[in-house]
Amino acid sequence: MSPTPIPYPWTVDTQHVPPYNMDPLHIEKLYQICSIVKPKSVIEIGSFKGASTSAFIEALNAGHIESLAIFELHSTPELQKTIEQAKDQTSVTCNWHPYYDTPMYADLVLIDGDHGWPALADLAAALSMGVPTIVLHDSNTVNMGLKDCWGSQLACQILKASSLYECWEDKEKRPGMHTERGMFVGWKWVNFDLLGWTLKEGGK
Repeated sequence: MSPTPIPYPWTVDTQHVPPYNMDPLHIEKLYQICSIVKPKSVIEIGSFKGASTSAFIEALNAGHIESLAIFELHSTPELQKTIEQAKDQTSVTCNWHPYYDTPMYADLVLIDGDHGWPALADLAAALSMGVPTIVLHDSNTVNMGLKDCWGSQLACQILKASSLYECWEDKEKRPGMHTERGMFVGWKWVNFDLLGWTLKEGGK
């Protein structure tokens, strides 16, 4: 299976490549994880203009997930248009406040909001709820010189140190993409081989 060509077909952002710093390849991986793991409930922390949201909406429409809860401090027209693509909009809830303020259980949590200390608070909330699949975006940005993203990188180190989670990260630099910013996955019960090329190309 090969990556989806740019521009990613599900996102309404067609003016930016990659769409707002999440590349089509990583958006595709989010969808593939949902298609394999089939989490009933998904929480997305940090949606901005809906690039990653588009993968979850597509997974929702395909029946891979049952509900999506979005935690985002600011609504955007692009995010609203992405949400409107859901066949069953009652399965999508929007929370305009931080996740760690009122954490709720999910089978999969994407942490891609504020990459400083809130990333650690989001991870702590997810861990306290026993979330089995945790995805962090921008896991390698400190190594790229973006110092304000230290929380995301430290959150990944915490997951790596946990004996409960099997971890994988893709931070390979690819022409025309920003994939070196990093996508990190920690999960409890999934064999990485189930995702084939998606996880083998990054390695543990």
